[in-house]
Amino acid sequence: METLTIFDYLNNLFYKKGLTYNKKIAPAYLITLFLSYDKQLLPLVDKVNKLLFTLPDELIYQYFYDKVPKGKRFIKFPRKTSKKEDDNPLKMKYNMSKNEYQHYKRFEDYDE
Repeated sequence: METLTIFDYLNNLFYKKGLTYNKKIAPAYLITLFLSYDKQLLPLVDKVNKLLFTLPDELIYQYFYDKVPKGKRFIKFPRKTSKKEDDNPLKMKYNMSKNEYQHYKRFEDYDE
């Protein structure tokens, strides 16, 4: 038996494969979160968002199964942005090397 993931349930919504829903693998909150990244599906997600924690997960999944149009979708999920030390304005202003900035930062943390 193959292990199912949330992406299997999302594909079930998009391609209508008839997969039986399991809320332990794909809670309604996560499905709603993933679907909210598609601008075309945003009106559907907005309707459910108001009742997300009052309705059973199975009912929300069935709503999306019935309302999401069948077809291929490419949803780009945002990635975590990392703030690098090179972006620090103080380092840029005084043209500090990485080593100098580390020393400065150590003294700055000591003052607090």
